[in-house]
Amino acid sequence: AVSEAEAAESVVGVQSKAETEREDAAARQAGERVTEAQKAAMSAATDEMAAVSAVTSAGTSGGYATPQSHSMELNETINTINGLKAKNLALKAILRKNDSINEEIDAVDMALEKIDELADTMKDSLGVHLNARASEYIREITKGAYDSLSVDDELNVFMNTKDRMVPIEQVSNGTSDQIYMALRLAGARLVQNGEDRLPLIFDDSFVNYDDERLAATLSWLVKEYRGQVIMFSCQSREEELLKENGLTFNAIHL
Repeated sequence: AVSEAEAAESVVGVQSKAETEREDAAARQAGERVTEAQKAAMSAATDEMAAVSAVTSAGTSGGYATPQSHSMELNETINTINGLKAKNLALKAILRKNDSINEEIDAVDMALEKIDELADTMKDSLGVHLNARASEYIREITKGAYDSLSVDDELNVFMNTKDRMVPIEQVSNGTSDQIYMALRLAGARLVQNGEDRLPLIFDDSFVNYDDERLAATLSWLVKEYRGQVIMFSCQSREEELLKENGLTFNAIHL
């Protein structure tokens, strides 16, 4: 038979063991809760670090901007705008310069048009006066063989008789020389405004003239031209004809 003391010890032992087991279970549960909390904290920290990394990466790659990256972007935008403003001002300056150049070009074009108009007017007027003067001279030099001459816009020369117009290519060399001399004398008179202030210089200019043409030409020059006339010649024919016709001259023999 078990004594009451032994029974009491047995009950106490059973209770102690049960309490120990309960305490161990509670401790295990508490440990598991601590472990779960640590894991949750570590997971949260990991997620936070990942979020920070993502935000930083986004700031540098065009996603969500950090204050620093946003400031950098603003500075870049401002710099771009300033550069565009500078280019805009430069382009406006170029356009203003182009407008000024275009105005100058228009002014030059207008001036050229006026010059062309004046040139045409002068050419027409000069042509009329030149033909009139040259016709007067050729009529006197040829002693009425030709009434007049005319020069067209293409500088073609025609001799006018009572019956027809003769191209210069169809006249003799002597007559051709007379025509060119008449034109040169007419031009000289027009340049001098009708005055004879310039000297006329002839250098063997009458080699194709026969004596009759040369005598008529020399006589007309001495009587009609009020300026100085200088003649160079390798022959004595001019001097002899001047003497025969009683024309005053000074001869220098070299």
